[in-house]
Amino acid sequence: MHTTTHQPAIHTSGRPSRFAVAVVVSLVALAAIVAGVLATAHERTSTTRSASAPAGSVAPSGSTGSTGSTGSNGSSGSNGTAGTGSQGQTSNNSSSMPPAQPGQPASVAPVAIDLGAGYTDASFQIRNSCDAKADFTVDTFDEAIGTKFVTASPDHGSLERCAVVDVGLHLDRAHSQKGDFAEPTKVHLGSATLFVVVKAVVDRNPVISNVFFDNNDPANCSSTQLLGAVSANVDDPKAAVTLYSSEPTGKHYTPMTRNKAGQFVALLGPFPPKTVVTYWISAVDTRGSSMVTRQFTASC
Repeated sequence: MHTTTHQPAIHTSGRPSRFAVAVVVSLVALAAIVAGVLATAHERTSTTRSASAPAGSVAPSGSTGSTGSTGSNGSSGSNGTAGTGSQGQTSNNSSSMPPAQPGQPASVAPVAIDLGAGYTDASFQIRNSCDAKADFTVDTFDEAIGTKFVTASPDHGSLERCAVVDVGLHLDRAHSQKGDFAEPTKVHLGSATLFVVVKAVVDRNPVISNVFFDNNDPANCSSTQLLGAVSANVDDPKAAVTLYSSEPTGKHYTPMTRNKAGQFVALLGPFPPKTVVTYWISAVDTRGSSMVTRQFTASC
Protein backbone atom coordinates (compact mmCIF):
# COMPACT_ATOMS: atom_id res chain seq x y z
CA MET A 1 0.00 0.00 0.00
CA HIS A 2 1.42 3.32 -0.97
CA THR A 3 0.68 6.45 0.99
CA THR A 4 1.14 9.80 -0.83
CA THR A 5 1.79 12.92 1.24
CA HIS A 6 0.90 16.21 -0.42
CA GLN A 7 2.90 19.37 0.60
CA PRO A 8 0.80 22.51 0.67
CA ALA A 9 1.59 24.73 -2.33
CA ILE A 10 3.33 28.02 -1.74
CA HIS A 11 2.42 30.74 -4.11
CA THR A 12 4.71 33.75 -4.62
CA SER A 13 3.81 36.76 -6.66
CA GLY A 14 7.36 38.47 -6.69
CA ARG A 15 6.24 41.46 -4.51
CA PRO A 16 7.37 42.04 -0.87
CA SER A 17 4.79 41.77 1.83
CA ARG A 18 3.27 44.89 3.42
CA PHE A 19 5.04 44.14 6.70
CA ALA A 20 8.46 44.10 5.04
CA VAL A 21 7.80 47.40 3.33
CA ALA A 22 6.76 49.01 6.60
CA VAL A 23 9.94 47.83 8.33
CA VAL A 24 12.18 49.25 5.60
CA VAL A 25 10.40 52.61 5.61
CA SER A 26 10.74 52.84 9.40
CA LEU A 27 14.45 52.11 9.28
CA VAL A 28 15.06 54.76 6.59
CA ALA A 29 13.13 57.37 8.57
CA LEU A 30 15.03 56.53 11.76
CA ALA A 31 18.35 56.84 9.94
CA ALA A 32 17.37 60.28 8.61
CA ILE A 33 16.39 61.46 12.10
CA VAL A 34 19.68 60.26 13.59
CA ALA A 35 21.67 61.96 10.81
CA GLY A 36 19.81 65.23 11.38
CA VAL A 37 20.46 65.15 15.12
CA LEU A 38 24.18 64.48 14.61
CA ALA A 39 24.48 67.29 12.04
CA THR A 40 22.77 69.81 14.35
CA ALA A 41 24.99 68.84 17.26
CA HIS A 42 28.12 69.20 15.12
CA GLU A 43 27.01 72.63 13.84
CA ARG A 44 26.36 73.91 17.35
CA THR A 45 29.78 72.68 18.52
CA SER A 46 31.57 74.36 15.59
CA THR A 47 29.70 77.64 16.14
CA THR A 48 30.56 77.64 19.85
CA ARG A 49 34.23 77.06 19.12
CA SER A 50 34.51 79.74 16.42
CA ALA A 51 32.46 82.49 18.06
CA SER A 52 34.37 85.32 19.76
CA ALA A 53 33.18 87.70 22.43
CA PRO A 54 30.80 90.44 21.23
CA ALA A 55 32.13 93.99 20.87
CA GLY A 56 32.77 95.57 24.24
CA SER A 57 32.14 92.33 26.15
CA VAL A 58 34.50 90.13 28.15
CA ALA A 59 36.25 87.48 26.11
CA PRO A 60 36.48 83.90 27.51
CA SER A 61 39.65 82.97 29.35
CA GLY A 62 42.53 82.49 26.94
CA SER A 63 40.65 83.76 23.92
CA THR A 64 41.05 86.92 21.86
CA GLY A 65 38.40 89.63 22.12
CA SER A 66 36.91 90.90 18.90
CA THR A 67 37.44 94.37 17.49
CA GLY A 68 34.66 96.45 18.95
CA SER A 69 32.59 98.58 16.61
CA THR A 70 30.89 100.39 19.45
CA GLY A 71 31.77 101.35 22.99
CA SER A 72 34.45 103.68 24.27
CA ASN A 73 37.43 101.37 24.16
CA GLY A 74 36.01 97.89 24.24
CA SER A 75 36.66 95.60 27.24
CA SER A 76 39.53 93.39 28.23
CA GLY A 77 38.82 89.69 28.32
CA SER A 78 40.38 87.43 30.94
CA ASN A 79 43.84 86.75 29.49
CA GLY A 80 42.45 88.03 26.19
CA THR A 81 42.96 91.07 23.99
CA ALA A 82 40.71 94.07 24.49
CA GLY A 83 38.47 95.16 21.66
CA THR A 84 39.11 98.61 20.24
CA GLY A 85 36.14 100.98 20.17
CA SER A 86 35.61 104.44 18.72
CA GLN A 87 38.41 106.85 19.67
CA GLY A 88 37.09 110.14 18.33
CA GLN A 89 38.32 112.35 15.51
CA THR A 90 41.96 112.08 14.49
CA SER A 91 43.94 115.33 14.56
CA ASN A 92 46.24 116.55 11.79
CA ASN A 93 49.34 115.22 13.50
CA SER A 94 47.79 111.85 14.36
CA SER A 95 47.59 112.51 18.08
CA SER A 96 44.12 111.02 18.55
CA MET A 97 43.13 110.51 22.17
CA PRO A 98 40.42 108.21 23.55
CA PRO A 99 37.83 109.76 25.86
CA ALA A 100 38.93 110.03 29.47
CA GLN A 101 38.08 107.26 31.90
CA PRO A 102 36.90 107.90 35.47
CA GLY A 103 39.85 108.90 37.62
CA GLN A 104 42.04 110.09 34.75
CA PRO A 105 43.30 113.70 34.99
CA ALA A 106 42.97 116.31 32.25
CA SER A 107 45.70 116.02 29.61
CA VAL A 108 47.01 117.19 26.22
CA ALA A 109 48.57 115.19 23.39
CA PRO A 110 51.11 115.48 21.99
CA VAL A 111 53.09 117.51 24.53
CA ALA A 112 55.63 118.61 21.88
CA ILE A 113 55.18 119.51 18.19
CA ASP A 114 58.12 119.92 15.81
CA LEU A 115 57.28 121.94 12.69
CA GLY A 116 60.82 121.66 11.38
CA ALA A 117 61.99 124.07 8.69
CA GLY A 118 58.95 124.03 6.42
CA TYR A 119 55.66 123.23 8.14
CA THR A 120 53.34 125.97 9.38
CA ASP A 121 50.31 124.04 10.71
CA ALA A 122 49.71 121.26 13.20
CA SER A 123 47.20 120.34 15.88
CA PHE A 124 46.92 118.81 19.32
CA GLN A 125 44.09 117.61 21.53
CA ILE A 126 42.82 118.61 24.95
CA ARG A 127 41.06 115.96 27.02
CA ASN A 128 38.97 116.97 30.00
CA SER A 129 38.74 114.79 33.08
CA CYS A 130 35.50 113.05 33.97
CA ASP A 131 35.05 115.08 37.15
CA ALA A 132 33.15 118.08 35.83
CA LYS A 133 32.59 120.36 32.85
CA ALA A 134 35.47 122.86 32.49
CA ASP A 135 36.39 125.96 30.47
CA PHE A 136 39.69 126.07 28.57
CA THR A 137 41.95 128.76 27.08
CA VAL A 138 45.02 128.32 24.87
CA ASP A 139 47.77 130.92 25.43
CA THR A 140 50.53 131.06 22.78
CA PHE A 141 52.16 134.28 24.01
CA ASP A 142 55.93 133.82 24.41
CA GLU A 143 57.03 135.75 27.47
CA ALA A 144 60.73 135.32 26.59
CA ILE A 145 60.41 137.36 23.38
CA GLY A 146 57.39 139.45 24.37
CA THR A 147 55.15 138.48 21.48
CA LYS A 148 53.61 135.46 19.80
CA PHE A 149 54.19 133.90 16.40
CA VAL A 150 51.86 130.92 16.88
CA THR A 151 48.06 131.24 16.91
CA ALA A 152 45.55 128.66 18.13
CA SER A 153 42.05 127.87 16.88
CA PRO A 154 39.92 127.53 18.89
CA ASP A 155 41.75 129.36 21.64
CA HIS A 156 38.97 129.04 24.22
CA GLY A 157 35.81 127.10 24.93
CA SER A 158 34.13 124.60 27.26
CA LEU A 159 34.53 120.85 27.55
CA GLU A 160 31.98 118.47 28.97
CA ARG A 161 33.14 115.74 31.31
CA CYS A 162 35.45 113.20 29.58
CA ALA A 163 35.30 115.21 26.30
CA VAL A 164 38.11 115.78 23.77
CA VAL A 165 38.67 118.79 21.47
CA ASP A 166 41.07 119.36 18.54
CA VAL A 167 43.06 122.61 18.58
CA GLY A 168 44.81 123.84 15.42
CA LEU A 169 48.12 125.74 15.56
CA HIS A 170 49.55 128.07 12.90
CA LEU A 171 53.09 129.47 12.78
CA ASP A 172 53.58 132.86 11.08
CA ARG A 173 56.94 132.20 9.45
CA ALA A 174 57.00 135.54 7.64
CA HIS A 175 57.28 137.49 10.89
CA SER A 176 58.49 134.97 13.43
CA GLN A 177 61.82 134.96 15.18
CA LYS A 178 64.57 133.52 12.98
CA GLY A 179 66.61 130.49 13.93
CA ASP A 180 65.79 127.60 16.24
CA PHE A 181 63.19 128.24 18.87
CA ALA A 182 60.79 126.37 21.14
CA GLU A 183 57.66 128.30 22.01
CA PRO A 184 55.63 127.10 25.01
CA THR A 185 51.87 126.98 24.57
CA LYS A 186 49.88 127.07 27.81
CA VAL A 187 46.53 125.33 28.11
CA HIS A 188 44.42 126.40 31.06
CA LEU A 189 41.70 123.82 31.67
CA GLY A 190 39.67 124.42 34.78
CA SER A 191 42.21 124.63 37.61
CA ALA A 192 44.88 122.72 35.64
CA THR A 193 47.66 124.25 33.52
CA LEU A 194 49.09 122.05 30.76
CA PHE A 195 51.87 122.71 28.24
CA VAL A 196 52.51 121.97 24.57
CA VAL A 197 55.95 122.99 23.27
CA VAL A 198 56.00 124.08 19.62
CA LYS A 199 59.41 123.73 18.00
CA ALA A 200 60.44 125.15 14.63
CA VAL A 201 63.36 126.26 12.53
CA VAL A 202 62.74 129.60 10.81
CA ASP A 203 65.21 130.24 8.02
CA ARG A 204 64.36 133.08 5.66
CA ASN A 205 66.35 135.71 3.81
CA PRO A 206 67.15 139.03 5.50
CA VAL A 207 64.97 141.99 4.59
CA ILE A 208 66.74 145.22 3.53
CA SER A 209 64.68 148.41 3.38
CA ASN A 210 64.91 152.23 3.37
CA VAL A 211 68.19 152.46 1.43
CA PHE A 212 69.29 156.06 1.38
CA PHE A 213 72.30 158.02 0.08
CA ASP A 214 72.90 161.26 1.97
CA ASN A 215 74.76 163.79 -0.18
CA ASN A 216 72.84 166.88 0.88
CA ASP A 217 76.00 168.53 2.19
CA PRO A 218 77.50 170.57 -0.68
CA ALA A 219 80.95 169.54 0.50
CA ASN A 220 80.03 165.95 -0.31
CA CYS A 221 79.45 166.78 -3.95
CA SER A 222 82.06 169.49 -4.60
CA SER A 223 84.31 170.03 -7.54
CA THR A 224 86.87 167.68 -6.04
CA GLN A 225 85.00 164.63 -4.78
CA LEU A 226 81.84 162.58 -4.49
CA LEU A 227 81.29 161.48 -0.92
CA GLY A 228 78.17 160.45 1.00
CA ALA A 229 76.70 158.13 3.61
CA VAL A 230 74.55 155.17 2.63
CA SER A 231 72.14 153.87 5.25
CA ALA A 232 69.64 150.99 5.31
CA ASN A 233 67.43 149.03 7.66
CA VAL A 234 68.00 145.27 7.99
CA ASP A 235 65.54 143.13 9.94
CA ASP A 236 68.29 140.95 11.41
CA PRO A 237 70.59 142.96 13.71
CA LYS A 238 73.18 140.15 13.67
CA ALA A 239 73.48 140.05 9.88
CA ALA A 240 76.72 140.90 8.11
CA VAL A 241 75.85 143.90 5.92
CA THR A 242 78.13 145.14 3.14
CA LEU A 243 78.01 148.16 0.82
CA TYR A 244 79.22 147.39 -2.72
CA SER A 245 79.93 150.00 -5.38
CA SER A 246 81.12 150.11 -8.95
CA GLU A 247 82.51 152.97 -11.05
CA PRO A 248 84.74 153.25 -14.15
CA THR A 249 87.96 152.66 -12.22
CA GLY A 250 86.84 149.51 -10.40
CA LYS A 251 84.63 147.85 -7.80
CA HIS A 252 84.69 148.48 -4.06
CA TYR A 253 83.09 147.14 -0.90
CA THR A 254 82.78 148.47 2.64
CA PRO A 255 81.36 146.71 5.73
CA MET A 256 78.37 148.57 7.16
CA THR A 257 78.03 149.07 10.91
CA ARG A 258 74.85 149.34 12.98
CA ASN A 259 74.34 152.70 14.70
CA LYS A 260 72.32 153.50 17.81
CA ALA A 261 69.21 154.13 15.73
CA GLY A 262 69.36 150.56 14.45
CA GLN A 263 70.41 151.45 10.90
CA PHE A 264 73.39 150.04 9.04
CA VAL A 265 75.60 152.82 7.62
CA ALA A 266 78.79 153.19 5.55
CA LEU A 267 80.54 155.91 3.50
CA LEU A 268 80.36 155.86 -0.27
CA GLY A 269 83.46 157.46 -1.81
CA PRO A 270 85.30 159.68 -2.15
CA PHE A 271 85.25 159.55 -5.95
CA PRO A 272 86.36 162.12 -8.54
CA PRO A 273 83.81 164.81 -9.48
CA LYS A 274 81.24 163.98 -12.15
CA THR A 275 81.68 160.27 -11.41
CA VAL A 276 78.59 158.14 -11.75
CA VAL A 277 78.65 155.42 -9.10
CA THR A 278 76.44 152.34 -8.94
CA TYR A 279 75.97 150.83 -5.47
CA TRP A 280 74.04 148.05 -3.78
CA ILE A 281 73.82 146.36 -0.38
CA SER A 282 74.17 142.73 0.64
CA ALA A 283 73.09 141.17 3.95
CA VAL A 284 73.97 137.64 5.16
CA ASP A 285 72.50 136.28 8.39
CA THR A 286 74.13 133.86 10.81
CA ARG A 287 72.49 130.86 9.09
CA GLY A 288 73.94 131.80 5.69
CA SER A 289 70.72 133.15 4.18
CA SER A 290 71.35 136.27 2.11
CA MET A 291 69.66 139.14 0.32
CA VAL A 292 70.98 141.64 -2.21
CA THR A 293 69.24 144.90 -3.10
CA ARG A 294 68.76 146.29 -6.56
CA GLN A 295 71.41 148.70 -7.85
CA PHE A 296 71.21 152.41 -7.05
CA THR A 297 73.00 155.35 -8.65
CA ALA A 298 74.85 158.27 -7.05
CA SER A 299 76.39 161.18 -8.94
CA CYS A 300 77.20 164.88 -8.74
